[in-house]
Amino acid sequence: MTTSLLIVDDRRLVNEGLAALIGQYPRYQVEGQALSGKEALRFLNQKKVDVVILDHQMPGQNGLKVLAEIQSRFSSIKVIVVTYLLEELVLRDYVKAGVEGLVLKHDSSAELVLALDQVSNGGRFFSSGVTQMLSGAPVILGTSAPSNVLNVLTPSEREILSFIGKGHTVQEIATLRQTAVQTVKRQKQNIMDKLDIHKEIKLMRLAIEEGLA
Repeated sequence: MTTSLLIVDDRRLVNEGLAALIGQYPRYQVEGQALSGKEALRFLNQKKVDVVILDHQMPGQNGLKVLAEIQSRFSSIKVIVVTYLLEELVLRDYVKAGVEGLVLKHDSSAELVLALDQVSNGGRFFSSGVTQMLSGAPVILGTSAPSNVLNVLTPSEREILSFIGKGHTVQEIATLRQTAVQTVKRQKQNIMDKLDIHKEIKLMRLAIEEGLA
């Protein structure tokens, strides 16, 4: 059985990136994309879906307000919030509001798929990044080098390495960082040249060993 989805984010590139990612899984069908909460609610008035993937920070109504509207008007629809937000209090507000899923955009794409699987089957899912935030621990995004090995990298390159360690593709990294694919490719090559590592699996292992993933 196919699960139908609506993706809501005010950045068209993010919407398209998420749609492309989810499109790799036949059990999910993206029925539409919206750039605001108001646009999402108009869509849902015309066509119901099983799950809404929702951003928090949007023009007009933020994700919490849109969630409340969906819960009030379309009670059968499940909501997964996918956000850059790193504020514990707001994440707790979503938990209290009964959101079915919470995933950070810095989490791996695998966690979003896990969230979809859990939520579409009636469960709830909070990603590792969200769980870390709710436990009061800071989320490490690769902005500082854990050892001298990575001192040759710029902060931006360390962030790219962090994403690689979490299994993100170049396209996914470009979408999450809202930058061009060619820029990410160039930074990835710079990382390989500086570290003298030319296999992606070895980059992933290094990121994990250095605590970036």
